Amino acid sequence: MALLSLVSLKLFFLGLDCLSRAGAGNIGIPLIVGCNIAAFSLYSLLFLKERLSRIEIAGMLAVPAGIIVIAIR
Repeated sequence: MALLSLVSLKLFFLGLDCLSRAGAGNIGIPLIVGCNIAAFSLYSLLFLKERLSRIEIAGMLAVPAGIIVIAIR
């Protein structure tokens, strides 16, 4: 588990470095946080069989929309 955490952190910082070199460093953290929220929500839907309310679905759709808006600006 510790090795997986170390690899994950290394990939996280490499990704931030790549975004920074491309001039898109300002979307790195929102992108990573948004992906984590979406991935956890999909996990809970598929494996834990949880149901989402309409407001939760709207919130999940707002995350990528917000990331796109930030990226366009």
